[in-house]
Amino acid sequence: MGQEDLFAGKMHAILFRKCTNNEKGRDWFDLVWYISNQIPLGLNHFNERAKESGDFIDDKEYNSQSLLESLHTRIDNMKLDLALRDINRIVYDKQKLEIWSLKFFHDIVEHIKFLES
Repeated sequence: MGQEDLFAGKMHAILFRKCTNNEKGRDWFDLVWYISNQIPLGLNHFNERAKESGDFIDDKEYNSQSLLESLHTRIDNMKLDLALRDINRIVYDKQKLEIWSLKFFHDIVEHIKFLES
């Protein structure tokens, strides 16, 4: 399993984690890391995970556009204060978190590279 598949697993967790009362700041921190390090997202692996968990939209596989649309919706519903509270416990350099905002996440996800085969 390569980094592109690990990124796909992280994206699956961000989009479909069933825990609604807690925002996992580590997921968002990892998302920034993958994008910043230009790791492509393995779309085939993401779709395999989504199929296994029953998270397809109308039983259709995700493509890069539909995944980004779902991610932007997820960001709009993100509980940023809870994510920051969660990640603050493990990040020593708090300045890295000062840029976190919904706009920051909307902007950075536009830089995701997709590996489709």
